[in-house]
Parts: sequence; structure tokens; C-alpha cells
Amino acid sequence: MQIERLIHVNLTCSDLDRSLDFYCRVLGGEVAERSEKQRSEFLEAMGFEGNTAHRAAFVVFKKQPRGPVIDLLEWAEPGPGRPLGMMDVGIPRLAIGVDDIEKAYRELLDEGVEVLGPPRELGVGRFRIRAFLFKDPDGVMLEFAEFLKPE
Repeated sequence: MQIERLIHVNLTCSDLDRSLDFYCRVLGGEVAERSEKQRSEFLEAMGFEGNTAHRAAFVVFKKQPRGPVIDLLEWAEPGPGRPLGMMDVGIPRLAIGVDDIEKAYRELLDEGVEVLGPPRELGVGRFRIRAFLFKDPDGVMLEFAEFLKPE
């Protein structure tokens, strides 16, 4: 088996319109596709049982129009879930690359986004980055990272 590429990351949200405003207006994404279905043929074909009615949208970013895509889903009957904490099993954080970390930080603060602290420089494996964490409208942890050029 050889994996070709990451296609999308699914984020369940409590209010699709609010999340679309955040991921598009605030973060600069664009809606590639929207849907509203009374049932999900895909989930039913995969063996999922239960109410699969939902509203959804694929959000893409200009420099990567083919993905990876953020697949926002608002279920008609959502589970009792909560955003995962940093140590929880699952996907507790989504990292997104930006070209200017300081500008991104200021823009999120200007929008009133919950930011956990200013950008910090650190080593990640063989790379040096500047990064910070913030939350989407449902409390999902996001990271903005700028890869630094070697000196």
C-alpha cells in the first residue's frame, strides 16, 4: 500500500454557518462545496447506524485548492461530544501553515479569537518553527505554524 495524499479532515461543528464564517472569513478559506442531506449514503454504506441527517461544507485554501480539505459537518442529532484535550486520544489539534505568523496572530486577536499565547520559536524534529495555538468557535484546538528558513 502507498498513501498518495491526505484528502480531508472532518471537523464536527455545532453551527455550520458560524464555523463557515470562522474558517472562511477569519482564516481565509473558501467553500468548495456545500450540502444538506436527510441521510448520508456514504455512512450508511460504511455500516453506520443512526440518524445521518446533516449539513456540510468542504473548505479549501487558495494555495491548496485540491486539499487537504476541512470537511465541516453539523449533524441533525449531534453526539454528546466535547472538543478533545491535548492528551486525549483522537485528533486533538489541527496544524495549519501560514506565511507570516506575526500577522496571523494580530489578525486573530483583532477578530476576538481565543488565542492561547503569542507565537513562540521552537524546534520540531529537524525544523525550526514559530507557532501558537487558538480555538475555533466550538473549542477545537488549532495551531498556526510558520516554518523558519535555516540560517
